[in-house]
Amino acid sequence: MSNETHGLLKPKEESKKLHQLYSALINGNIEPSTDQQKKTMMQLLNTKVTVLDQKTNKIKYLHYTLRISAMLLSGIATVILGIKFTNANSDWPVVSSNIALGITATVTFLTGLSVFWDTDNYWKRVKVMLNKLKEIRYEYAFLISGEGVNQKDLKDILNRYLNALGDEYWENLLKNASKTKDEDKNKNATTSS
Repeated sequence: MSNETHGLLKPKEESKKLHQLYSALINGNIEPSTDQQKKTMMQLLNTKVTVLDQKTNKIKYLHYTLRISAMLLSGIATVILGIKFTNANSDWPVVSSNIALGITATVTFLTGLSVFWDTDNYWKRVKVMLNKLKEIRYEYAFLISGEGVNQKDLKDILNRYLNALGDEYWENLLKNASKTKDEDKNKNATTSS
């Protein structure tokens, strides 16, 4: 494949190219050429894999930062509450409990963020999505290395691509548009027979 397939797309460009490719494949258009459609599909796969790889690393970092921070601060609060001094410093129990209160409030906040954002499940979901897209990309690279790639094969890869993305709004919108178009074709075929 040429270097065109390795350039990353911006989100609007990605959305536009995906929509154009999907519309062309649904309608059976050969414009742009099948070669251009193959390049576009590889570019979409490469872009999404790269973006999700970066996103997965950021979510993983956030998840571990929240968890480790909460553990360390809990340990510090426990040590502060457990330290006892002789009678020389009679203010220590009040000071230590105030410090521990601030630390445990921070721990509660960090734990609340972790639960609210559900970083663990979100990280796993994005990682699974990334692995599915990598698998599709490998299979697609193998497919296009051979001869005789047709629009049916491209449409199959594109549908698998959209299924792997799952939650993203505009991909679901395109899936629904495809189902509606297929249902209309089936109705017309039933009506005409």
